[in-house]
Amino acid sequence: MGRHVSLISNAFERNDPLGERHPSHDTFNRVFSGLDPDLLRQCPQNYSRDLIGLLKVMR
Repeated sequence: MGRHVSLISNAFERNDPLGERHPSHDTFNRVFSGLDPDLLRQCPQNYSRDLIGLLKVMR
């Protein structure tokens, strides 16, 4: 498992667009506090509903 975690970590570091500049917890707090909770809740519900409908069509 250690090797697997290392490979994922290395891949992330190579593809990290911010480099060492990761957003702080304050930044995440500002972003998430500006989101409408009802709309945010609807996103996974709608996605799940649409995915289930698509899978039924593909049978």
